[in-house]
Amino acid sequence: MVDIKSNYSRLFWISITCSLILKFFLAYFFPLTGDEAYFITSGKFFDLGYYEHPPLIWWIIYISSFFGRYTFHFFYYRLFSIFTTLLIGYLIFILLKTEEEKRYLISSFFLLSPVYLLSFLITNDIPLLFFTFLSGIFFYKGIKEERKIDFIISGTFFGLAFLSKYLSILYLIGVFVYVTLRNEKKLWKNFFVFFAFSLPLIFINLYWNYTHCWINV
Repeated sequence: MVDIKSNYSRLFWISITCSLILKFFLAYFFPLTGDEAYFITSGKFFDLGYYEHPPLIWWIIYISSFFGRYTFHFFYYRLFSIFTTLLIGYLIFILLKTEEEKRYLISSFFLLSPVYLLSFLITNDIPLLFFTFLSGIFFYKGIKEERKIDFIISGTFFGLAFLSKYLSILYLIGVFVYVTLRNEKKLWKNFFVFFAFSLPLIFINLYWNYTHCWINV
């Protein structure tokens, strides 16, 4: 009799291994893009804001630079993209509350998707994806487990997503629509907690833009 669970488990680990090897290969040999060159060059100098986007991608590059300032091959900067997207795939498996074979299969689909396989470049889309994903997880946990701390963590991660890219506003709109449709007093209170804890990070970007003619808005 065929062991379906074993087959799905094998598919999952093969997907992780092969996709990781492919991404390492692409990260090392694929030419540096114009956006990456811009981020890496200017990200070696810390500032609260930069010309084109919110600043988080530059902060990540700035921190990475301490491990080999001015000497790193661009491959090392791309490791952030490789490992954060790998972590998303692993968290999908860990957090899904369903039969184990379905968890293996759904996680494998993500690990073999173009979104995952092509996410080896160091761009602001990677922290946007990563922190929006984490924010969504903790907002969901806050609803299910009714713990305020989960909404606090979710709001903080949304603030980091906002500092990654303005497209994070679409996630905020989605959360707002969901809360509006449920229209529960307790959920509204938790939504305001979520939003309040995102504001300090949002204000960093707003302050920098206010003092720089709103240049990246």
